[in-house]
Amino acid sequence: PIGPRGTQEAATRARVARHCIARARAIRARTRRTRRMSDMSVDAVITELVRDQLLAFMRGSGTDAEDRTLDQILAFDDQLWNCCHNHMQWVFPTEEPSKFNEDAPLLDEQAQLVFKTDCAIQHNLRRTLHRWLIFLGLDAADGDIVAGQPIRVRKAPNFDKRILSCWRGPSNHNWRRISRVLRCLDLTGLQQEKQAFFDCLLEIVAEHPGMIDDDTVRLWHDRAGIRPGSEPLSEELSQLFAQADSLLK
Repeated sequence: PIGPRGTQEAATRARVARHCIARARAIRARTRRTRRMSDMSVDAVITELVRDQLLAFMRGSGTDAEDRTLDQILAFDDQLWNCCHNHMQWVFPTEEPSKFNEDAPLLDEQAQLVFKTDCAIQHNLRRTLHRWLIFLGLDAADGDIVAGQPIRVRKAPNFDKRILSCWRGPSNHNWRRISRVLRCLDLTGLQQEKQAFFDCLLEIVAEHPGMIDDDTVRLWHDRAGIRPGSEPLSEELSQLFAQADSLLK
C-alpha cells in the first residue's frame, strides 16, 4: 500500500508533469507562430502584433502604445480626456486609420469578431462608454450600462457645465470623437447602446438648434449606420399612432 508520503510524492510528480506539458505546448505554439510569421510580409506581421496588443489592452491585461492600461485611461479626469489626443483610438477603435495618431490600432474583421464575442472586452467596452458619457455630461437611465442592461441615455445634471468643452462649436473636436464612438459601437455589436446614445444626440440637436452643424449630424447618421428619418419612434409617438390607427378602423 502507498502511504501518505508516497501519495504526496505522486501528486507532486503529477503537478510537475502537467506544468511541463503546458510549457511544451506553449513553446510549440510560439514556434508554430514564429514559423508562420516568417512567411508573412512585414506589414502583415505588424498588423497581427498590433491586433494582439489591442485585444490585450481591451481585456485589461495589456497596455496601449503609450504604455497605459485601460484602467489608467478610465481614471483620467475630464480635462485630460478632453486635451489628450491619442487615447480615443485605443478605447474606441474602428476599422479606419487615424489621421491624427499613427500608432492607433485598426479594428479589422478578425478583431471585430473577438470584440463581439469576448466577455471581458464587451464588459470593458461598456465601462469605457460609461466613462465617455460622464465626460460629455450624460448618464444612463433605466439600467446598468456596465452590466449590459437596456438603457436610455439622457442629459446629466451637469450637462450645461459641459457644453462649452464638449458640445459648443464651431468644429468642436468632440463632435468627431462622437462619430468614432458610434462607429466603434456599431462594429462591436453594442447596438442597443449605440441606439440609446444616438437617440440622445438627436434630442440634444433638437433642443439646442444651431449648436451643432448639419454636416456633423449627417456624419453621425453615417457612422452609426442609421439613415436620416429611419430612427425608431419613441414609445409615446408609437402609442399616439396606434390610437390614430384604431380610430380610423
